[in-house]
Amino acid sequence: MASVRKTALIAAQACALLCVAAPAAALESSVVAADREVSLSALVLHRSYAEHFPAGAVGADRESGPAPGLSASASWVGQAGPVSDLSASATAEFSRGNPTFRGTLFNSTQPVQFQTALTDWSVLAQLGKAFTTGRFVVTPLVEAGYRSWRRDLGPAQVEDYRTSFVGVGLRSEILAGSQWLVRAEADAATTLSPRIAFHYLNSYQAPLGRRGLYTVALGLDRRLAGRVHFVLRGQAQWYGFGQSPPVQTAERGLIFEPSSRTTDLRLSSGLAYAF
Repeated sequence: MASVRKTALIAAQACALLCVAAPAAALESSVVAADREVSLSALVLHRSYAEHFPAGAVGADRESGPAPGLSASASWVGQAGPVSDLSASATAEFSRGNPTFRGTLFNSTQPVQFQTALTDWSVLAQLGKAFTTGRFVVTPLVEAGYRSWRRDLGPAQVEDYRTSFVGVGLRSEILAGSQWLVRAEADAATTLSPRIAFHYLNSYQAPLGRRGLYTVALGLDRRLAGRVHFVLRGQAQWYGFGQSPPVQTAERGLIFEPSSRTTDLRLSSGLAYAF
């Protein structure tokens, strides 16, 4: 709980600093065009998931593989009341694929390996204040989001992970010529009220331990013609869940969801329209 309060306090202080900061130099028109757009991109997610059992325990699950999807986003930068160069963005992503699962099923102790059905979707909102020096722009950010992730291992073997999160970040942008914009971003967040739903236990929902969520990304934005832009983005994300409380079952006795760590790699490319 202390980590959640600390993150919320940092986010509130960052937001206050953004709103009272002194006016910066005017943003380049090329930056404004790239930061005031809507986009739709094809997406490939590669997930690597690993459970961490207590010492001496066996049967930890592993899941790894690709899941194609779509990413839609909208961003805006401009004047909002007394605050100049305010930056706001929203992103929604959806992926569905068949990574490889290695581990044990709920109703068995025998190790198995096969392809699962993975469905992942998330939303993210960010708010910041841009500061510019020549062709270089830095934007401190506060952010909030939500993620839902379903693992389908077959009939009566479905698990749903859900969590919201809040955090802070820093985005850097640099103009490379008159048509190219290069972006780099780093974010640190904490999960809030993560949960898992066991569909094989009448959709019983168990709380999971809070963990950090860390993201780094690199992107390109190139104006093609008029208001049409080409966008490319690569992202790496690391996060985890803490162990759930044990649950007594008739089939397997005492069970629990162990702690885990996940690495998500995303690559997306598509078109954007500047407004």
